[in-house]
Amino acid sequence: MSRRAKALGIATVGALLAIMGFFVFFSSPEGPSAPASNNPASPTATPQPDPISAENVRYLEQALNSDIQTEQAKVLPSMLRDDFLRQNQPALPPGTTVQLKTDTFVAGGDTGQIEAAASSGELYILHLIRENGMWLILYTEAK
Repeated sequence: MSRRAKALGIATVGALLAIMGFFVFFSSPEGPSAPASNNPASPTATPQPDPISAENVRYLEQALNSDIQTEQAKVLPSMLRDDFLRQNQPALPPGTTVQLKTDTFVAGGDTGQIEAAASSGELYILHLIRENGMWLILYTEAK
């Protein structure tokens, strides 16, 4: 197997693992436990950046709450969109909605996270990456 074929295989597996993590958000109320929150009194606590913009929150919620797969794909980084669209299946079951909890947003550099509540009652952590000035969903986990 050539080096290029091996590298392509590794990249494909990485993309598939990221997409599978994305689907955890939509399919399972169970998952890894959330990391311990930062203690503000701790000298190693992560500094709090500016809050996520209301425009970015609306963008994420509208796309996630859409029944159209191409709209949902817009909240994924460009490196994951094509693989998600190939699944030919919407990320959320029809009628399910998600609301982001903006007071839980934390970030450092170009990565961050925010909690989300689904209309089904489940809570999730959305791990975000900043792409072209917008926060997009890299992967998710049940809380």
